[in-house]
Amino acid sequence: MKFIIKFFKNIFQKKDKAPLQVGKTAPDFQLRDQNKVFFQLKEHIGQNIVLSFFPFAWKKSNERQILDLDNNYSKFLAHGSIPVAIGVVQESTNEKWAKTLRLKNLRLLSDFWPHGLISKEYNVFRKTNGYSEKANIIIDKEGKILYTKIYKLGEIPDIDKLIYIIKKHKD
Repeated sequence: MKFIIKFFKNIFQKKDKAPLQVGKTAPDFQLRDQNKVFFQLKEHIGQNIVLSFFPFAWKKSNERQILDLDNNYSKFLAHGSIPVAIGVVQESTNEKWAKTLRLKNLRLLSDFWPHGLISKEYNVFRKTNGYSEKANIIIDKEGKILYTKIYKLGEIPDIDKLIYIIKKHKD
């Protein structure tokens, strides 16, 4: 019984360490998306980049997070930004989930192997649970952390707030 209580407590607690500090240089990374195409952060320096970490595929609140990003993709581009989603899930899972969600533009990046490496570098990995926090990190045009926010697992990130922030930092 103690194990079950500890398990659920770990799942629903907010993370005690913060993601990377605003103003720090964002660690470069290269991950493959649902189409097996590499995304490398440094290739997108010069525009704002929204890293949207999701803990699980196939969960309703995460589905909404991903669809909000995809449905607002053109708004991000119009404000000089590119959003990508990152999960500690296999590429094949991202491929199936992207097809099920009928994603048009958003890239789902797999941080599966080495297990959660990028999530760990951005301090959003839940070691006890083996998956990432639900989090948004915005990287500015110079490659510095501009904004960070960790959400409760069932919470749906405020897409309008993200768009407001990138619009404010367009130039």
